Amino acid sequence: MRYTVSEVKKMKNNIILLSAALLLCGCGSRQAEESTVQSKPSSSAMPPASSVTTDQTPYAEHGALHVGTADGYTAPVLLDSHNQPYQLIGASSHGLQWYPQYMNKDTFRTLRDDWGINTIRLAVYPKEGGYLEGSQSSMDETIQRGVQAASDLGMYVILDWHVLNYNPNDIKSQAKSFFSDYVSRYRSYDNILYEICNEPVNTPWYDGSGNDLYSYGTDLLKTIRSIDPDAIVICGTNTWSQDVDQVSSEPLNDPNVMYTLHFYAATHYSDLQNKLRTAVSNGTPVFVSEFGSCDASGNGRYDFDNADTWLNLLDQYNISYCAWALSNKAEAASYLKPSCTALSNWKESDLSEGGKWYRNRCRNRTGTIHTVPASSSAAGIQVQSNVRNSWNNGATIDVTLQSARDLDGWKVSFDLDGEITNLWNGTIQSHAGKHYVIAPASYNRTVSAGQSTTFGFKKNNREFSLTCMGDESVFYIICSEEIMLYHNILL
Repeated sequence: MRYTVSEVKKMKNNIILLSAALLLCGCGSRQAEESTVQSKPSSSAMPPASSVTTDQTPYAEHGALHVGTADGYTAPVLLDSHNQPYQLIGASSHGLQWYPQYMNKDTFRTLRDDWGINTIRLAVYPKEGGYLEGSQSSMDETIQRGVQAASDLGMYVILDWHVLNYNPNDIKSQAKSFFSDYVSRYRSYDNILYEICNEPVNTPWYDGSGNDLYSYGTDLLKTIRSIDPDAIVICGTNTWSQDVDQVSSEPLNDPNVMYTLHFYAATHYSDLQNKLRTAVSNGTPVFVSEFGSCDASGNGRYDFDNADTWLNLLDQYNISYCAWALSNKAEAASYLKPSCTALSNWKESDLSEGGKWYRNRCRNRTGTIHTVPASSSAAGIQVQSNVRNSWNNGATIDVTLQSARDLDGWKVSFDLDGEITNLWNGTIQSHAGKHYVIAPASYNRTVSAGQSTTFGFKKNNREFSLTCMGDESVFYIICSEEIMLYHNILL
């Protein structure tokens, strides 16, 4: 649903604003701690890589991910290191043999800080002039540069074995060699997920032949698990990763596996959406590792309304996704126009229509930042709300407190329609009627100058309004579903 500025201003008068107060409990001094991926012993066919170091980044906030069950979800979902649901919002590269130039820190920083992306998917084509057809040396360099750039920025990485239009068993031995090398190299990295086949065709999920996707996945898992018992593995499904509803008949015997569904919004409508619903209702953990807002050719018309319908459905199920493709190829699916040669800090005029849509969609997930006035006792504090996802009878909300000075203890109080049904990275200090007071958990009581902490909660009412007050001024964060994309105008 789209609104004009004048319509949004009229809507503002009909919104009931609930009050909240940011209460600070003293100041202290404590040096900021680095969040570093824990190193594990490694032996590799390649030179070992250095571990990931991050500071107030997606990885620093959420740490190593795993697959598990969570209240409110039928199928297993991605969980973070605090055992809370987490969504990866990603950018997929195009083939690295063709577009290696985007694998750099400046590009990824723009995607992270300007777009709101937390994940980079590296598309490693085995064929099509790729890894197995003469490009291994150059692609190894590109892969390693990309992984390190993303890891330095505290982003998550999907290493994608980009099988396209064939049975992955045809090159299974080469796939095992590839993943053996790279899982060994990055065993100390907890931010990497491994996608073992992108879009196979004419390969049933399970038929007992030993030449199906189940057999392929089982064999690749043996290779990966012999090196890393915990890494998340993403397995493709038949018919260009559309037959995800078939997995539940014989799922892989591993708790940290997810299964792909791919869609292109101007081609795939309710039939494929219903396959997703079936898979979820059957308990299949799904990952949309590739999608586009255009048609399946990658170069046809757009359908942004259906793309929004798809992403709203994924948000409802806490399903992660990556959009194709980070390139300036002359096709609709590219983020950038062919005329754009910039590798970062893109202007809106550099973006394709699809790139503009995806940037706006990602940016509008991240809420609005409000600074407490300098004259108040809470000077130098910023509060940011983020509606992670919402559904018919509830929502998941993140609230981030960032401080320009050292804090030793903090509280946030607010009035809320509905009940908090689950809270993480904080504790409910008191609750009377609509009024909540949230205090820190034991591990995030202190906030060093220039750093932040985030707590989140699930509530049983979709509408969400949070009013944050300093001593003299009031700041509103409006996040009801109908207007959440337009709250910047309201403010």
